[in-house]
Amino acid sequence: MLENGTSFAAFAGICAALAGLCAKYALSGENTLELIQFSENYIPSSLLNIWVLRGILAAMTLGLNSVMLTLTANALQLCKTTVQSVITTSAVNFLTTAVLGHLFLGEHIGWSGIFGMMLIQLGVFIVSKDKEKIN
Repeated sequence: MLENGTSFAAFAGICAALAGLCAKYALSGENTLELIQFSENYIPSSLLNIWVLRGILAAMTLGLNSVMLTLTANALQLCKTTVQSVITTSAVNFLTTAVLGHLFLGEHIGWSGIFGMMLIQLGVFIVSKDKEKIN
């Protein structure tokens, strides 16, 4: 499934963004209450406890960060350069964090943010292609 270091780096960026989202829900009482109100239709109210949910989200944060570190280590081993791995992880993390923040937390993404994300992705593409030409 994961054939090269860039794929590991991209999935590491996604895990980092998901860990950040879980941490934001775990540490914010307001966001956790919104999550409980949303899930009341699907989960019996006897199981919905803010502290239990915060504990689950905190555990998910630690688990996703552990997976992210493992994927990052694999990406560093497989990428031709450290720069390729780090830039890919950071760019995917930034993009995924912005999208998840918009979808789940209602954060506004302005045109300058969208333009910046496009420039970062273009830079990742250029760096990954440039290293292939050199080798």
